[in-house]
Amino acid sequence: MNITPNRHHAHRILQTAWLLCALGSPAAWAGNYATCILDKMPGTQTEAVYYATNILCLEKHPGWFYEIEKGSGRGLFSFNSRAECTADKAKYTRFEDAAYRIGFACACLYDKASTKGERCVNPVTGALTQGYPPVSNKVLSDWLESSKAK
Repeated sequence: MNITPNRHHAHRILQTAWLLCALGSPAAWAGNYATCILDKMPGTQTEAVYYATNILCLEKHPGWFYEIEKGSGRGLFSFNSRAECTADKAKYTRFEDAAYRIGFACACLYDKASTKGERCVNPVTGALTQGYPPVSNKVLSDWLESSKAK
C-alpha cells in the first residue's frame, strides 16, 4: 500500500480546499462595514472604543450598510440567522450600543433578503430594512469631525 502523497493527491486536496472556500460566506471574502464590525466590535466595554471602532470601519468602508446586499453573509459555513450571529458575537460585549451595532451587522449579513439586490439600509429613509428603527451616523460623523479638530 502506497501512502506517499503524489501530485494527484495534492491536486485533490487543493480542489477540496477551493470548493470549501467557495461554498463559505461570500461576505467574509468581500470585506464591508458589517464584517468589519463583526471582526472588531465584539467585547467592546466602553463608549470610546465603540466610537473608535465605528470610525475605523467607516474609514475602511465608507458605504456603511448602504453598500451591503442583505443576506450576503449566508453560506455553508456561516451563521444560520441573525440571532445565532448576535448571540455568538455580542455575548461578551458590555457596552449596549456596541451589542446593538453587532446585532445590526448580523441582521444585514444573515437575514434573508425579501427581494434580489435588497440593501441592508433603505437609501431613502436611512432605516435598516425589516423592522429596524432608523439608525443615524450623524453622531459618529460629528464625533469624527470633533476629534480631527483637536
